[in-house]
Amino acid sequence: MLSGVRMSRHYIGPMRQKNWGRIVFISSESALQIPRKMIHYGMTKTAQLASRAGWRRPRPEPALR
Repeated sequence: MLSGVRMSRHYIGPMRQKNWGRIVFISSESALQIPRKMIHYGMTKTAQLASRAGWRRPRPEPALR
């Protein structure tokens, strides 16, 4: 999960400057229906969905000082 977050942070700035780009996380049904024997896998997939939702929200531009 962290490697995907770090890579996304690296590329998201230039993508926003160009006003173009995509970050694709491969998710699965395990994010919503976590299997008992694979809780760690389900948590990773759920975290990917949460980070995707956070990055989709528009951020206000920083104020110039």
